[in-house]
Amino acid sequence: MVVVRFISYVSFYSYLILAETGIVLFFNKNCQEQVRSIFHNRQNHSVIIVSVTAKDECNSLKCRSVPVSTLTDAFTCKAKSISTLDEIPNREDLLLKGGGVKGIKLFKDFCLRYPDFIEFDELNAKIITKHSVEDAYRVWSLQTY
Repeated sequence: MVVVRFISYVSFYSYLILAETGIVLFFNKNCQEQVRSIFHNRQNHSVIIVSVTAKDECNSLKCRSVPVSTLTDAFTCKAKSISTLDEIPNREDLLLKGGGVKGIKLFKDFCLRYPDFIEFDELNAKIITKHSVEDAYRVWSLQTY
């Protein structure tokens, strides 16, 4: 079981710390990615990560879902124990990347570009997206996307 002490943002790095051991795992796939939002989806036991990248001037929102079981495996197998961010010799080593750890891409059929947005409604188990190109909103189930 993953117990989160806190999720924080430092210089565009988003990280998760395991409470008992202090193990750190970054959600960024690489140094060019900025995580804008992290949502714990209790409906299907995953974490949804919304991010942007510098290659398109941070205009396109990219969403991916990472199963909590994958995060648990990453903590036990790949992460390193550190006490502060300053002690990380190479942050690239701790980025959440490779294999299934980078997650499953959501909303592949269309692109969310500024001023589009994505909102999570945990109470009603829905995801709401706004699409400027279509001038429409879409509603998705948190269980099935």
